[in-house]
Amino acid sequence: PETVALVRIARLRAQAAELGISELTQKDGRLRVRLTDFDLSRVTSLYAVPEYTGRLRVEAGSSPCVSLTLKGLDALDEAERFVAAW
Repeated sequence: PETVALVRIARLRAQAAELGISELTQKDGRLRVRLTDFDLSRVTSLYAVPEYTGRLRVEAGSSPCVSLTLKGLDALDEAERFVAAW
């Protein structure tokens, strides 16, 4: 299982980089996604996805990011779904 998870993470990071996602991290029950170029219209379109209703938010600051509440869900599964939706 550990080897499979490492392969999934490597594949996920490669896909994310191709899509302009510079960083994916998990902390305090949230998946944080940093974008190379923050595109608010693209982020706004994700708010319409029922799966993200009430779970997605923009975190402002010097390096804005999008964060997703995991609500007990598997972080790797959720990261893969987010990257696919992005």
